Amino acid sequence: MRGLAYVMGSIIALLGIAVGGCALVFLGDSIVTGIEGFGFGVFVLASAFFLMATGLLSLAWWIFRRASRGPVEPDSGSDRRRPRPPGS
Repeated sequence: MRGLAYVMGSIIALLGIAVGGCALVFLGDSIVTGIEGFGFGVFVLASAFFLMATGLLSLAWWIFRRASRGPVEPDSGSDRRRPRPPGS
């Protein structure tokens, strides 16, 4: 459950970057060839920025939660001394 925010945030951020790249290409094409698709390109670009912001906020929340817990020491049990059995 801890890594779920990290995984989902990464996926959403990468999806937003991919959609943003496609939107920039679409906007560039609509500016060069004509202005008919400009509004749709702006809408897709805004959606991409929303996806990127959502993903990055999710990643930031995961990092903040992980950092606020402090250092986590592994509980391997190797530093504990076993009691000696009686009679030895």
